[in-house]
Amino acid sequence: MNQTWVLNRKTKVYLESLGENWLKAGADSFGFRINGRTVYCIRSESYRERTLTKSPQEAAPPQQSIGLNNEFSQVAEMQSISARVRLGDSQNGTLFVDGLDGLAHQQRLDLDASFFGDTQQLQSDVDTISAELVEKQDQLVTLYQLSQTMRRHLEIQPLFSSLIVTLQSLFHSQGLFTLVSSGGLSPIVSAYPDNSLLDGNIIRALQEMHQEKESTIFNETDFEKIENLLFLPLHVKDPFQASFVFVNKLDGPFVTPDLKLAQLIGEQISAQFEYVQLHQELLNKAKLQAEADMARNVQMQLLPTTPPSIAGLDLFAQSKPASQVGGDFYVFMPDAPLPQFVLGDVSGKGMPAALLMTMLRSSFQSAARVNHNLEQLTPDVMNDASRSMYGDFTAVEMFATAIVAAFDIETRELSYSNAGHSPVIYCPAGGEPEILPANGPAMGVVDMDVAGQNSLTLQPDDLFIICTDGFVEVWNEDGEMYGYDRLLDLVSSIRHYSAMEIAIEMYMAIEEFSGGTEQDDDQTLIVTKGVDHESK
Repeated sequence: MNQTWVLNRKTKVYLESLGENWLKAGADSFGFRINGRTVYCIRSESYRERTLTKSPQEAAPPQQSIGLNNEFSQVAEMQSISARVRLGDSQNGTLFVDGLDGLAHQQRLDLDASFFGDTQQLQSDVDTISAELVEKQDQLVTLYQLSQTMRRHLEIQPLFSSLIVTLQSLFHSQGLFTLVSSGGLSPIVSAYPDNSLLDGNIIRALQEMHQEKESTIFNETDFEKIENLLFLPLHVKDPFQASFVFVNKLDGPFVTPDLKLAQLIGEQISAQFEYVQLHQELLNKAKLQAEADMARNVQMQLLPTTPPSIAGLDLFAQSKPASQVGGDFYVFMPDAPLPQFVLGDVSGKGMPAALLMTMLRSSFQSAARVNHNLEQLTPDVMNDASRSMYGDFTAVEMFATAIVAAFDIETRELSYSNAGHSPVIYCPAGGEPEILPANGPAMGVVDMDVAGQNSLTLQPDDLFIICTDGFVEVWNEDGEMYGYDRLLDLVSSIRHYSAMEIAIEMYMAIEEFSGGTEQDDDQTLIVTKGVDHESK
């Protein structure tokens, strides 16, 4: 492909199709450059609305533009991701997308660029063959049209439907059968233009033929309605499987050139089908990732951004989510009979854990509003929340660990009920930190009021730290886990810091230990440090 590349109408249509799909995915703009020269660009409505606030010279053209205008240099500078298109030894092309980034989008754009380059090369090859083989002009034009038809569609069903009429005309057949199956099930047989050539025996024979992997010609058959047929299987990625069967050629028997042409077309169609499958997979992954990101953002919005001011306490809380939504949460209830706070961790990950986390958080807030006996405040709150959630936990075979603590400002007594949660660390001023054991089972395990209660006096400089297992079950590149001993040593070395500084040091320590390894679980903590009433 050494000749000067020109943006023709059909390539423009294909780029329009790609661009519209990228805009639907949330891109601000999509375009194509050849040898550093922008020859096509399409922009979203939202992008153009934003540019209306700029000067008229900076405003985007309506819907799309094609040419060499200098304004496209702005798009090139703003592009978030790009992918090279191989057009030949002397020319380089680039697809670019502005307004999106991330691995999923980059992989999708790489696939678009790869297929665009392949189709451009194919178009060039077809044009060359057409010039050299004038007697095959009609056939090659049809093949070219078939290639153009295929690349206009990025979904399987529209692509499949668009091929029917073109293929039937190309092979001059009276009819065309399609067989489609998925997951090892029997194929669905469809006939075009109608079912007049089908009967039960033919359908059964076609279903058996569907298992074959090689294209074949049959110029003699045992079927009354079918004189000859050409079987063309498509080699696509499991579990999808498809075949074409051309029946009753109108101008004589099927011959070897027909078979070779069918094999060539089959390879093109198979490649396009695989591309569409990959394209859909990437779209689905991108959609799932976007939904997970949205859910994670909602989770973070539910968590208090700053802890309440409670006399005698220096409080700090934070949650660092993993790559997906999870079940960690914390909540403060300063207006309860005694100021309370809760930290919990729902088992599992993903949306189920996130949904149960939201429900459990609300259950604790509701339980804290009830007028409980102050001497049994934390076990009453824990038992109320556990009862309200037991049915939901057992229905999905999940559970949660949680700890609820209440602080008496006058006596400085901190009482707590721990439903199977760890680690909970107590470090008295001048002493060494220790892990406090749970005084009750995890929530959702037993349908009984079994929450216990412990208490301690939180004097100035005493520490009470609750964190999730994301601070313990952190692994480094050598396969070592951070563990409880390292965590206690860390707390001992930083106990003289403020609550916020202690939290920062804890996050920095496990980040350094992991060496940047992607975390598997959320990392959530509440650091409580006793201070003089006057200092708070």
